[in-house]
Amino acid sequence: MKKLITLMTFILAFNANAGIINIDITETTINNGESIVVTLSALNFDETDTFDFDFEYDSLMFSYQENSLASDLDIFGSQDPWLGLEVAQWGFGLSFDFWGDIFAPVDGNFTIASFNLTAENEGLSTFNVIDFYSLGAFDDYDVTFTHSNAVSVTSAAQAVPEPSSIAIMMIAGMALFFSRKKVINKNS
Repeated sequence: MKKLITLMTFILAFNANAGIINIDITETTINNGESIVVTLSALNFDETDTFDFDFEYDSLMFSYQENSLASDLDIFGSQDPWLGLEVAQWGFGLSFDFWGDIFAPVDGNFTIASFNLTAENEGLSTFNVIDFYSLGAFDDYDVTFTHSNAVSVTSAAQAVPEPSSIAIMMIAGMALFFSRKKVINKNS
């Protein structure tokens, strides 16, 4: 019986510390041409030196701004030519691959990536992390959202002149027309 209780405690302890990937999107409604900042955070990560996952969104609506990438992890090629976080664009969104130092694995809480997406077309796009895999993970990783998992892109509102402005312009035009007509009649 003691072995069973010990085994159950061991299993529940691992499940209680399941890692979380949190997605924070700065805006839920933007205009075409504006950007949003997406931050992917790791919470309660098991010790690992490698992981990969896909970040899905409508790539016809948003374009990834490669130069905006920031991370608590080394960026691929910035320090070591073989290690770091690498981001690749695909038709579904972005692919994230991390290869770290096996003697200095990452764990706990850290920012996986923060980057900008610029709205190119109108519509509604949802965001999600799928196909997470880590060699060192003992548990499943949950995906949570700080705010919403969707962003709506609209076109910027065009300024429309008020009717009173149009009326004033018409009165000024008519006054100019009639004053011109009187000058022509006096000279004849």
